[in-house]
Amino acid sequence: MGMLRGMPVAAQGDGARDIDSLIAQLVRSGSSWDAELLSSGPWLALYTQGKPPRWQRQAQWLPWARNVASQDYDVGGGRVRNRGEIWGSRVFVTVEGELQELQPERTFTPKMFQAGIQSGTLHVLGLEIPLPIRGRGFAKLLYLDRNVRIFQSPKESESEWEEEGLVVVQVPASAFSFT
Repeated sequence: MGMLRGMPVAAQGDGARDIDSLIAQLVRSGSSWDAELLSSGPWLALYTQGKPPRWQRQAQWLPWARNVASQDYDVGGGRVRNRGEIWGSRVFVTVEGELQELQPERTFTPKMFQAGIQSGTLHVLGLEIPLPIRGRGFAKLLYLDRNVRIFQSPKESESEWEEEGLVVVQVPASAFSFT
């Protein structure tokens, strides 16, 4: 089940099956590769398939908090930044590192990426506390257009933040107003 500002995006049962079916259709259709589109600012995690990743479980620690998780790729600069809120903008975790495109010759999805996370930070009411978060992870881009992108974790991340097979549907943060 996905989360957007702490609110479930999909119910269980038929609702989840409908979303899963739409995901499968998009993945089967494929998409052309566009590095600028992938690098177009933060994208919010809206829906997941598979065991909830650690960042999603953290977002549920305070059930009344309306949290989001986002990912920001900079393919040209070779950087990635992930953000997971625990208590909105008051308490959140960021991790940053290098991003490597593993199949530069591919012009269509799926495309593989490797992230080498080099640092983590816990942000608490304006304070920044370094975290010993480091490791490698892989992401397979299954689909990309200007409204949605779909990633899969092809294997478990070294830090066990995400398990093999996890699918994450993301939408551009710019599409939402949080006022």
